[in-house]
Amino acid sequence: MSISDFLLSEWLWNITWGMAQVPINVVLLALLLWCVQKVGAVQAFFTALLANAFSCAIFTAIVVGGIIWLMGVEYIHPEDAHQTTVLTNSLHVCLYLGLIHAVLQIIFFAFWRCFFDLSVIRATVLVVASNMLSALIVNLLFVRM
Repeated sequence: MSISDFLLSEWLWNITWGMAQVPINVVLLALLLWCVQKVGAVQAFFTALLANAFSCAIFTAIVVGGIIWLMGVEYIHPEDAHQTTVLTNSLHVCLYLGLIHAVLQIIFFAFWRCFFDLSVIRATVLVVASNMLSALIVNLLFVRM
């Protein structure tokens, strides 16, 4: 499985079962920002909302714009292509999606600190923790693979 196939598969998961990770992560990240970073509740919510919107938009732009449109990659189900699948465990798929969103949200917080006084190291830990927790919650509550 190439990196483009991996990202395309994760993006397809993101717009189907993985879409539940976004609202859960908004709530978890807002709570963590509010409790740990001592950010106001409204600012914490909008910061979490913007971070998740940023990661979804950039991930979609990379996959749709870069991989599908520029590179011309198409999704072919592994069973139709007579290939073995690498990601057959829904927990792994959820955690990888959480990791992708975490990396993109860390980039968001690196730019966001120019406007607000946030500890980037602490925000990075909070972003990774909230994304991994939301991935676990989605896997436990919604996914039956």
